[in-house]
Amino acid sequence: MAETGVNKSSTQRKTDRTKLKSTVDSQKRVYKIIVVGDSNVGKTCLTYRFCEGKFLDKSEATIGVDFRERTVDINGEEIKVSIQAVVFLIFYWV
Repeated sequence: MAETGVNKSSTQRKTDRTKLKSTVDSQKRVYKIIVVGDSNVGKTCLTYRFCEGKFLDKSEATIGVDFRERTVDINGEEIKVSIQAVVFLIFYWV
């Protein structure tokens, strides 16, 4: 008969918890941020500045969505920040 998780010895359960804890500890936290605003207000420049450390010299209008990522170290923990800049459009139906 195959062994199930219910019949594991305490040593096996402790080993399983240790493996799970080390897996969780090795994973990075991921924060996803969506920047929404009207056209030509600086969303892409703001996200570029945060991720690249400098402002764009020349920016073109973003069509659709602008994706950027950066990993930051906060108190010794690496955190991944994923940023999307989206144009907020309102369509008026007359």
